[in-house]
Formats: sequence, C-alpha cells, structure tokens
Amino acid sequence: MVSLAAPSFGIDIPTDRPKAQVRAIPGWEWVLAGLCTIQMSEPLFAAIFVGQGIYEPQPIARLIWLPVYAFVFAMLLRDWRQALAMARRSVLLLGLIGLAALSVRWSVAPDDTVRRVIGMGLTMGFATYLAWRYSWTQLLSLLSGAWAVFVIGSYVFAIFFAPWHVMRDEHPGAWSGLWTHKNTLAAMMAFGVIVLTSSCVVNPQQRWWQIPVLLGAFGLILLSTGKTGLLAATAGIGVIAITWGMRRGPVVMTVFAAGGFAITVLLAGLIFLFPGVLVALIGRDLTFTGRTDIWHSLVRAIEARPLLGYGFGAFWLDPNGPRFWVQRDVAWKVIGAHNGWMETMLAVGKVGVSLLGVQVAVTAARAARFALSPTAGVLAPAVVVAMLIYSFSESYLFTQNMFWVLYTIVALKLAIAARPVPGVLAEST
Repeated sequence: MVSLAAPSFGIDIPTDRPKAQVRAIPGWEWVLAGLCTIQMSEPLFAAIFVGQGIYEPQPIARLIWLPVYAFVFAMLLRDWRQALAMARRSVLLLGLIGLAALSVRWSVAPDDTVRRVIGMGLTMGFATYLAWRYSWTQLLSLLSGAWAVFVIGSYVFAIFFAPWHVMRDEHPGAWSGLWTHKNTLAAMMAFGVIVLTSSCVVNPQQRWWQIPVLLGAFGLILLSTGKTGLLAATAGIGVIAITWGMRRGPVVMTVFAAGGFAITVLLAGLIFLFPGVLVALIGRDLTFTGRTDIWHSLVRAIEARPLLGYGFGAFWLDPNGPRFWVQRDVAWKVIGAHNGWMETMLAVGKVGVSLLGVQVAVTAARAARFALSPTAGVLAPAVVVAMLIYSFSESYLFTQNMFWVLYTIVALKLAIAARPVPGVLAEST
C-alpha cells in the first residue's frame, strides 16, 4: 500500500496531533495573564495622556506597570525550577539581556538604562512564563482574547473619542486606535491578524467569534493607512496558508512550494530591476518616508561607538545628547531609528547585533523545522516572517513592547520543541 503522507524533506512532521498533557489553568490566572498581555501593548493610557496634554507620563506609567511586574515576579518565583530549565534553552536571549545589563557601565544615561533593563527583563520574564505555562492552543486562545479587546476598543474609541484616536496633524484622518500613532495600530493589527488566523486554524471551535474580530483587525490596518502593516499581515496569512497546504499531502505541497518559489522569484526580480515600482505598490518611495535620511545620519553615530553602543535604551533620551546631531541632520524631531537592527546597534553595538542576528537565525531555522506541525507550524513561521519585515522599518527588535513579547514566546516554545525541558509543557508539535 502506497502511503500518501507528505515527504518530510528534513522537517519534523508529526503523524498525529499530539495528546499533550495540557495543564488546567485556573480562571484567576487566565484573567490576570490576559490583563498583563493587554498592558504589554500599552493601549489606551498613552492616548489618554496625550489627549489630556500630558506628554511626559512616565511617573504615572510606571505605577500602572507595577501590578504587571508583581504578577510576573510571582509566577517566576512560583515555578522557579521551570524558569531555570527554560533559561538553559535560551542562552542567546539571556546573552542579549545580560549584555544590556552590562551596558549600564558605558551608557550615556546609566540611570535610565537600569530602569529599561529591569523593564526588559520582566517583559522577557512574562514571555517565558507564557511559553512554559501555556500550550500552543491555550496561548492562542489567550492572545486572541487580548486582541479582541484591542480591536473592539480601537473602534469604540476612534468612533466616540475621535480627537484622541484619529490623527490630525502628521497623518490627517488616519486611525491610531488605542495608541498614539497610526503605525503602532497597523503593527498591532498586523500581528493580531496572524494570531487570530492561527487560532482559527488551531482552535476551530472558537471561529464563531474570532473570524469577526479578524476581519475587524484587517479593517483597522486599512483605516490606519499603514502600508508595512498591510504587507506584514498579508505575508503572515500567506505563510500560514503555505504551511497549511503543505500539511495536506504531497500534491498540494508541491503546488504550494512551486507557487511560493514563483512569487519569491518575482519579488526578487522587482527588487533588483524595478525597486521604485515595488515600493510604489505599497505606497512608499525609495526613501521609505524619510527613513533613509535617518539611517544615513545614524551611520555616523554608530561609527563613533561601534562595538558596544551607547547603552540600552539610552541614545534617544537626552535632547542635547547624541540624538541632537541626528535631529539636526534630518531637520525633524526623530526619536527612534525606525530600524530594529540599527536600534540594537545604538544600544549594544556590533556585539549585541551579532547575538541578535544569531538568535533570529536559530529561531527562523526552528520555525522552518516545525513548519508542518499542526500547532507550532501555524503561528511560529508567520510571526518570524512578520517580525523580519518590521525589523527593517520599525524599532521593534529587542525593545520593551508586545511584538518582542510575541517573538520571545515563539522563540522559547520552539526551543522547548527542539530540546524538551523536563516538567515544562511541550505541546509543540
């Protein structure tokens, strides 16, 4: 009898959906974890502060973060053995946060670097907690619930409180939802589309409410006018569709692989032969909305401290510090590199970028390895692709935000799948 199972091509393919011993999560823990997930994206609060004319809300924001940090610390302390076991599977991530901590010694703003390192450490601690505590199916349910709040809240506040949630000056008419800028809304909804699409595949019993939320998230991307968000969401859905098709058998796998190869060749040809046409298709120009001017100016700043950078989170803090020369060059108040790799270079230099590059490469390889998994193979490859897309236009790599939380969760769960940790939930394949 001829088997119709898909060929592996060196990729780990489970023959059946695993019967993992999924932990029962208490209701109170679901609620607190969900609230912490929502706060990790910092929705609403910043927009309200700006709407009230409060442009420096750091003291208030720090108080809001205290309950989140308390929950993370309590969860890490409760399961400290699992946390240590996870740490042994995430040497590169530990190396990054360790280097950030060491950067206090050469930071141009050491006190601020200390605060940012603590915040980043607890942020990655929260991702670690989610990675070991929740199965892929549970994780997608939790994240989908958080994004439902984001989507519904963005529509409610943009409709009823438009002065705060629809931009007027820089990008008139573009929606910013629960955040202060349209690009943040677009990015949040792009990753939300990926999370919700993945959950519809993995948790079909929840499609009745997840599909409307998914459509709402896609609508918010259009209302934000965020082109990178549209590209990332489309690419994420494409990756999910490809991995889904590859799991259907050898014929469908061949068709999808051929289609993916053809699209890759077409895009490569456009990039090299007609770059102007390609960027025009996504509503950009060859300066990427002035980003190339920023990058050109930052090259000189990076060359001044190439090896270890200016300290984690320190470069943009002092208006009269190193950022002054960048703002003078570009003639506008830029406060970010708009490039994850450059931002990391400014923070922890070439050493940090090298660690980050290796970590991303390892995670991408693991995502490819488990691409045909009915759980890990749905969310993980799409998140990696979307993060790579955003790494070249926004400073989302290795910074304290929801995007890095999501990426860290994926990286850690793939690490568990590659090298199982005793006592840690491993519903990874």
